[in-house]
Amino acid sequence: MQLMFPADSFLVLAAWFTVGLILVGLGNLVRWLSHATAKNVDDLFLSFWVGWACLLFILECWHLVLPVDARAFGFVAVLGVVGIAVGGRQAWKLLLYGAPRNALAIILLAVFAACLSNLALDYPRHGDTGAYFLAAVDWAHTYPVVPGLGNLSVLLGFNQSHFLYCAWLDVGPLTGHWPHIANGMLILVLAAQSLLGVSRLILWHRSCAPKDLFFALLLPAGVLAGFGIFLTSPSPDLPIFVLGIVLSGEFVAFMTTRSRDDNAFALLSIALLAVAGVTVKSSFGGLAAATLFLSGLVWLWRNRLHWRRAFITLSWVTVIVIIYAVPWIAHSVVLTGFPFYPSSYGAYPVEWLVQVDWSSWIGRNMSVHYKSIYQDTQYFLTRLDSLGWADPYVIGPLVTALTAMILGPLAYVVRLVRRRQVSRQVSLLILLPLVASFIFVFANAPMARYFGAVFWLLAAEATLLALGWAVYKPGQRVLRALLATVIVSGAFAAALPEHSRLQPRRGFGEIPRVPLKEVHLSTGLSVQVPARGCSCWLAPLPCTPAPNQALRLRRRGDLSSGFMIDASIEWSRHPDGDPRCQMGKPRAKPDIQDPGDGS
Repeated sequence: MQLMFPADSFLVLAAWFTVGLILVGLGNLVRWLSHATAKNVDDLFLSFWVGWACLLFILECWHLVLPVDARAFGFVAVLGVVGIAVGGRQAWKLLLYGAPRNALAIILLAVFAACLSNLALDYPRHGDTGAYFLAAVDWAHTYPVVPGLGNLSVLLGFNQSHFLYCAWLDVGPLTGHWPHIANGMLILVLAAQSLLGVSRLILWHRSCAPKDLFFALLLPAGVLAGFGIFLTSPSPDLPIFVLGIVLSGEFVAFMTTRSRDDNAFALLSIALLAVAGVTVKSSFGGLAAATLFLSGLVWLWRNRLHWRRAFITLSWVTVIVIIYAVPWIAHSVVLTGFPFYPSSYGAYPVEWLVQVDWSSWIGRNMSVHYKSIYQDTQYFLTRLDSLGWADPYVIGPLVTALTAMILGPLAYVVRLVRRRQVSRQVSLLILLPLVASFIFVFANAPMARYFGAVFWLLAAEATLLALGWAVYKPGQRVLRALLATVIVSGAFAAALPEHSRLQPRRGFGEIPRVPLKEVHLSTGLSVQVPARGCSCWLAPLPCTPAPNQALRLRRRGDLSSGFMIDASIEWSRHPDGDPRCQMGKPRAKPDIQDPGDGS
């Protein structure tokens, strides 16, 4: 036992529990301010996700003036404690009293949490962790947002709020161990929601809401994410994957709930989750915009008899979304000079304007020519294969979705022929955000992992539409038990190929280090450069794998002042930099004049 679960495993579990309570409290505080207290276990889960979304907003504002360090953690922790105090006790009582009824789910969750804490001790394996994940977190933890950081490395110009959350965790006993905590926290809460859905599915004497079935169906996806490479690699792709499931689940609940109680808070929650996802990664924009737009229309239609109140509520939601987006856009401008980098739209005339044309590089390396679909089908399929579309975890959900889309209409026709009531509890509208997300990502950068959970969501929502009529009502013991068995078996099957990674670990895995060399640029600035490869990992700041001879500090000796391109020096790579690490080309020779003598 001591070998399988060393002290560090218990530290991981304790950190997840503590951070989870803080975020639930933060979400409860938002509920209290919205006059919508938590009344049941589902509300506690939603409070966690609302709390996480609000945490990102708080850190975006904080980082504009201060580094994300222990002070930020203490501030948010105080807010979380206040939220726990004012959030009421009803939901916690129901959680305690419902434990015996959901004993199976609790046991399975305990087993999964133990396995996950073991996996979380592993060292970060994904290559991008060393390329820029660790560096982005280090800069956020050490300095306020740094002007022109994208000039040091184009990857550091990506304005992804998930790194602020990671920096927020780099405190106290977790110092240096935040990669083992950050993404695992999100996976564990998603797994808890999915197992609660499975538990409600097998309680055939009770009704099963569409939201319960939705989260139950996505249990294999959550387990698979827990055993994946992004568990200890702080990639924004995993939060986007999880957040896509949560946002879609809340959208399903919103579309299938007839009661108007707390509907305004449900709309606000969807808005917060949607805009938070965009700040984590811009590829979330299609799903976020479509979900929020449809939710607003449906809410307006339901409250059309009280149009003034509806207009006021929608106005407040719109204002909150705008306020949330302002510090995120400000971050992007400070990091790169562009409000939506890598898009070149709306460049500000600042001296630290990033000159690398990343969008063109993405277009050359990740685009798919639409005409090739019918002009050269073989090339089109080969191109998709190179972008990850042949992965079994893409093909599997797509086959499941296709099967459900075929069987669903057949089941509908059979029930009509047999003159049985056909449930209209779930609308086809739930599929529209997935269509919007698919079009949005495919048109920009159709790499499979950029789609987040869209493939899994399509499978789950198609199954909702196909089987929901036979599952939601009490009874149907055989079908509900069979469906629960298939779901749990699918979760085990998803984890089975990775079972070899469950092995005794004596403690936290060491983050790799690479040999470095100090390079002096033509401007007099000294930077660290990897001796081989394109990853700095835990190199001292500043480090870049592609040093530019024209790179300089805005103020001599002050890293917090930021980086700019010296217009008096020709743009060129330093000979000690690896040419393979150079991503993108300059748009044009910088035309902003050098105002000082920094180096």
